[in-house]
Amino acid sequence: MIGAGLAGPRRIKAGGARDHLLGAHAVSGFGDSFKPAAGVVKNVTGLRSLKLLAGSWGTLAVMTEVTLR
Repeated sequence: MIGAGLAGPRRIKAGGARDHLLGAHAVSGFGDSFKPAAGVVKNVTGLRSLKLLAGSWGTLAVMTEVTLR
């Protein structure tokens, strides 16, 4: 559900699945294990790689471990 970026009818009230992500471990296509930087909530310096992975359907990397709120 997180990798696909899916959300049900309660998204308006409870938020999407990617909004509840705190951290993750992932494996890239080259076999390298990495931890996407979650950073702070108000990060305006660039892309948040954790939110980028959520909804990528596993094309960028496969999330092996996920920490939720």
